[in-house]
Amino acid sequence: LPPFHFVLPFWDMVVSNRVRLHGSYDEQELDILLRLTPPGGSSLDVGANVGAVTVPLAAHVGEEGVVYAIDPFRQVFQFLNDNIAVNGLSNVHTFQMALSDSTSAPRTIRVPAPSLRAGGWRTSLCALWTASNFRGSMSSRSTLRSTPHRCSLAERRP
Repeated sequence: LPPFHFVLPFWDMVVSNRVRLHGSYDEQELDILLRLTPPGGSSLDVGANVGAVTVPLAAHVGEEGVVYAIDPFRQVFQFLNDNIAVNGLSNVHTFQMALSDSTSAPRTIRVPAPSLRAGGWRTSLCALWTASNFRGSMSSRSTLRSTPHRCSLAERRP
C-alpha cells in the first residue's frame, strides 16, 4: 500500500496520536482486515474515527471495491472526510450516524463533545475519553440523537 496522508486533530491524543507516530492506529488489526478483504471487495468501518482503517482499506479494495465508514461525532466525522479527500479516494461512502442492535424507538444519549474552545487539548482529550466510555461529567454536553437514518450532535452550553 502507498503511504497515506492524514489531517489529524491536535486534541486527539489517542487514535490520531498513534497515526501521527506510527502511520497506523493498530498495524496488526489493519493487517488482518486487509487479508480478510479482497481487492474489489466491500467493507464496513463502524466507528471509523479519523479514517485510520478506512483510508488503507479503501486503497486496498481499489476503485472496484467500496468502503462504508460510519462515525457519529461531528468534528471527528469532518476529519474522516478530510482524510478520504486528501488521499484521493472516491470509493468511500461516509455516514454521520450511530448504530445499534436495538429495534426499539430511538433514545437520546448524552455524551461530552470534543471542543476546540477554552480549555485546550486537556478538555478535548477528557471529552473524547469520556465520550468513548459513556461516563464522567463535563460542563459542556452534547446530545446524540440516533435514528436509523440520521445522527446529529447538538452542543448545549450550561
